[in-house]
Amino acid sequence: SVTTSGTLSGGAAGAGGVCYLREGNGFPIVSAVDIRPDLGANLRGVLEHEFGHALGFGELDFVRKGLADLGNTADPVFTGRAAKQAFPTLIGNYPGIPVPLHPQSASHWRLQVLYPEVMAPAAGEGSMLTVLTISALEDLGYVVDRSVARPFVPCQCTFGIRAGPGPVDLSHDVISPVGIIDSRGLLRPFAPRSVRH
Repeated sequence: SVTTSGTLSGGAAGAGGVCYLREGNGFPIVSAVDIRPDLGANLRGVLEHEFGHALGFGELDFVRKGLADLGNTADPVFTGRAAKQAFPTLIGNYPGIPVPLHPQSASHWRLQVLYPEVMAPAAGEGSMLTVLTISALEDLGYVVDRSVARPFVPCQCTFGIRAGPGPVDLSHDVISPVGIIDSRGLLRPFAPRSVRH
């Protein structure tokens, strides 16, 4: 479901995530996206970002599917094969370990390296869905079409994400799952491991 709300916690621009998962493959059965109605030019970027979380793009699914190394909390990385192959096409000679996740919110690409990629923890009018996020969705188990990717143009900017014009902060925007539905259609409560959205 997609709703618009003026009551998102802390004045957040949006939130999205999986509500109910399928047992076994972990794909979403029910997801939710909630956005603020006054986003103007930032609307598309925020919607695309939250739809990514609604498809399972986030730390919880990364960990459940063995696609993240969070051992170094200052330098968490996404380890999916397809995304690791796509990463150099965006960044070139990156000095760290690819693919960098955001240290304060490993449900996002690292802001200082990958903004304005749509799954960085900020979104706005210039957000772009690139081959990196599309490849990460493949790593999560989806069949993807890379032809819809936009070319990545790194931002030459400083990072004081603010309210108002320009990108909006989405670093704490992931909705946590409520339950798992098994093959018989029975619901059981979801028992998450500790994650840092």
